[in-house]
Amino acid sequence: RQVVLGGGGGASSTGVANRLLLVDVEKNPNIANGTGPHASRLSADPASECHTGDITVVKGAWVATKPYFMAVMSGGDGLAKYRLTGGAAKQGEGKEGEGKEGGQATKVGFEKVALGEDKTRSFKQAEIKVVASNSDGTRVAVGFATGKIVIYETGEMGEFLAFNPAKHYLVPDEGGVMNLCYSPCGKKLGVVKDDGFAFVWDTAASQAVAKSKKKKKGAQAPRVVVFETKGAGARGIYAYSQGDELKKKTEFVVGMNKGGTSFLRTFALGSDKLTSRRKVKAFDTRVSALAGLGSLVAVGSSEGDIAVFSLPNLSRVMMVRSAHMIFVTDLAFSNDGKQ
Repeated sequence: RQVVLGGGGGASSTGVANRLLLVDVEKNPNIANGTGPHASRLSADPASECHTGDITVVKGAWVATKPYFMAVMSGGDGLAKYRLTGGAAKQGEGKEGEGKEGGQATKVGFEKVALGEDKTRSFKQAEIKVVASNSDGTRVAVGFATGKIVIYETGEMGEFLAFNPAKHYLVPDEGGVMNLCYSPCGKKLGVVKDDGFAFVWDTAASQAVAKSKKKKKGAQAPRVVVFETKGAGARGIYAYSQGDELKKKTEFVVGMNKGGTSFLRTFALGSDKLTSRRKVKAFDTRVSALAGLGSLVAVGSSEGDIAVFSLPNLSRVMMVRSAHMIFVTDLAFSNDGKQ
């Protein structure tokens, strides 16, 4: 089991290298019984590293089912696509952290994928804030500081669909995109802007409109449903499915801040509205990060706390106080949901 970490000191002379790391998760020898929230730790020696020059990786996302990592670069330097080679890309082959090639162990590593000058230049026209993959890894959604969202085909990174807030009266023009998440079916995209505004973009309906040769007046506007936040500011979003196989419905859980406290709210998505289902308190401080997997959602706080809740009832599974020395900037589950 491995984790990708990105960061560094940026362009300034801090002495901290800008790197993308692949780090093994190992047992923590300091925990006698081998159980509890601190039973595992990250290895001090990375399995692989890739230096990114004067540019820092500030955000990123695995491409589901594909050996790719999409990295958001600092300073408006766009988006970089890395291929995981060796053991990281060859699941189930060799020892952990190694692959096999011609009978020999191959070291895992990052290989930067060339995107072409035109594509690289287009990524630098406006600062990119966030990237998210759909469940089958065929497309990635990219959110910009201008509020624009563009969906790309993962393979050649060709533009598939775009959302321009200026063309929709329900969405404010101002503010960048802070958070994105695909629905399990891949037909909806949950969006949180950096001013706390949140909405769902029906990408399937927008695609149908884009393909139609008989567009009615005003039909070019993408279909959007807005979350009712009641004065709170959204900070993170996760989509999951509810119901049996024949009647699955999409629901969203949103982390919200109001004043100095925070809470989680779930919403059921209907044909033209979002219906609030449940609400529970998250922290006495503000939510700073949110991530989900299956029926679990984790939130991090501005004080370094982490809590995990089960869906759809929002029952708290665990709370780890001061898990981080400062505010939590990002969270991710392991594939099995155990870490």
